[in-house]
Amino acid sequence: MAEFGDRRAIKHERKAVSLRDLSKSLPLAKSKDTMPHLKLGRFTGESTDKGCYRHNAAHESVSGVEGDYDKGEISPQEAVSALEKAGVAAMVYTTPSHQQDGKGHRWRVLCPLATDTSPSKRAALLARVNGLFGGNLGDESFTASQSFNFGRIKGNPAPEVHLVEGRYLDHCADLDTGAIGKAKAERGEPGIAADLSYDSFRVERAKGMLQFAAERLADTNVARNEALCREAYLLGGLLANNLLDRELILDALLPAMTENGYLDSHAKGDMADVERVIDAQLEAGAREPFDPSPISAEDFDDEEPEESTSSFDLNDILGPPPKPDFLESASCLNGVAIPPREWMVPDLIPHRTVTILGGDGGTGKSLVALQLAIASAARSDWIGQTVERPGPVVYISAEDERDELHRRMADITESQSVHFADLSDLLFRSLAGENAILADLDRRTGKLTATKLLKTLDANVKAIKPTLVVLDTLADLHSGDQNDQGHARQFITLLRGLCVRHGCTVLLLAHPSLTGINSGTGTGGSMAWGNSVRSRLYLRRVKEDRTEADPDLRILETMKSNYGKIGGQVTLRWQDGAFNAVSADDESEMQATAEHVFLVLLDQATTTGQNVSPNTGANYAPALFESQAKAKGVSKTALIEAMRTMIRDERLAVEQVGPPSKRRSVLVKSHGGFTDD
Repeated sequence: MAEFGDRRAIKHERKAVSLRDLSKSLPLAKSKDTMPHLKLGRFTGESTDKGCYRHNAAHESVSGVEGDYDKGEISPQEAVSALEKAGVAAMVYTTPSHQQDGKGHRWRVLCPLATDTSPSKRAALLARVNGLFGGNLGDESFTASQSFNFGRIKGNPAPEVHLVEGRYLDHCADLDTGAIGKAKAERGEPGIAADLSYDSFRVERAKGMLQFAAERLADTNVARNEALCREAYLLGGLLANNLLDRELILDALLPAMTENGYLDSHAKGDMADVERVIDAQLEAGAREPFDPSPISAEDFDDEEPEESTSSFDLNDILGPPPKPDFLESASCLNGVAIPPREWMVPDLIPHRTVTILGGDGGTGKSLVALQLAIASAARSDWIGQTVERPGPVVYISAEDERDELHRRMADITESQSVHFADLSDLLFRSLAGENAILADLDRRTGKLTATKLLKTLDANVKAIKPTLVVLDTLADLHSGDQNDQGHARQFITLLRGLCVRHGCTVLLLAHPSLTGINSGTGTGGSMAWGNSVRSRLYLRRVKEDRTEADPDLRILETMKSNYGKIGGQVTLRWQDGAFNAVSADDESEMQATAEHVFLVLLDQATTTGQNVSPNTGANYAPALFESQAKAKGVSKTALIEAMRTMIRDERLAVEQVGPPSKRRSVLVKSHGGFTDD
């Protein structure tokens, strides 16, 4: 690598440095003009009359290529994704003007070579990289001896730096198909269309560019409309030169826009709307006819593309990984007492992490969470469970107004024999009707960032030191896409930061999707929500055949637990404004009642000569008894369980009746069966 003191290049130094080392040694400069410049290659050391060491005559060899991007639309993260997909080793870093004064995204990319080559081959190699970005690298990138500043300016934010593992650029001959060289005319200048369809090399290059454009669009998750316009505009220039036709372009781009979700989210499922956008940009781009091959076919190697698994050492590109001096050996744990698992509520809610409590609207998840908050602050039990780490609580509701929270807390305190005077450690805030966003989505980068509200919450949590933070509900708290895996992980990571920094538990309330309700899983949005947390609970109603026999009954079920068993259930009953656990004695009494009612109704059916069956069908006993049992407070679900228990205990028997050609199963009381009439 050649390093010059500044843009004037009156100082010159040769250096052997890896990308990893370069990424860690960005020099500090007073201004943009005083920033050092770099060039991946060698210069002879001969200067011009003005003392400049950087000029074409002195450019001896190329060890890599540099690309400059300043059009503002493609983010550094998108550039990294394109390089990763192509398997190209690179370093991407932002320039001082990145995101300054409305300039948008500005960055540079460095791609090393396995073997130094002649400066005459540099343009063809850079065209491989330019093709990955739709031909959007700046024209100055193609100037053979052009150098670029690097580092940071005093008082400015540090640049973003991304390292991408992959192949050396000269091992990427497969990228020649979509390579884009420097345009012959400046973009924006009027151009004259030419029929280039006779040139098979150019036609194949144009088709390769179309394929690369479709792949880029399919992988685009943010700013999809802008990306579509950008790609279609360039393809319009190829269309003008008869290198592509409209149908071929539509056949490639429309499936890509369906795959990335643009068709449904932006065009509302209207394919004609997507076509209109493409046609408008094709027409605009056709005013600037584009020649995909200002670099001739001879500039490209005729060798077959090397496999991406070529045997080179990544350390040669990125440099050796940092020494693990911040890691420790597991042997240091020998003889050390194993720390106990910390729980907020044993087997239900682990401490110092995020738990999601799901439940469809009106089920009572907010009430259950508020009961936990009160139990923690009052140092009491919660729905029959021990609160292992009671203490201060922060309760944030984006759904319920302050008066509604007041009413609910009054019901809970009366039900649990707790007084408001005992709740000085319960700190709450209603954000109903206000902006409750804790994490805001930057549409340009696809990243969620902490809002002022989250920073305020963080400061309060730091001061209060609560053991529990309740956030109600997920849909109101971030502006990202609940179906986006990246947004889900980023948001949970922000909340887990609260847990780690302040030693608290976060209970996040969420609504399941319709699919999650119907399937009984309680999931909603991307699976990453459930995958990113260590525990997920689901509060559901008790239904049989979509019928709710007892509207006051609920099941709180453990759907995920990284630290315990899943499938555990707590049965709850709503009474006087609060949920109470159904005890074992209560369940035993309910079961005995269900068995008694079943036997009474079986006697009645037998007396009237009606045969009932243990098998589902027209004579299924629980279905026939359901309406009468409901009047006695027994659900169909309870009847089914009672029937199965009594068959297992041989208090009921199944007999076969009817002629041999049409045998039927009939339910009867076995010897010793009785009722309490």
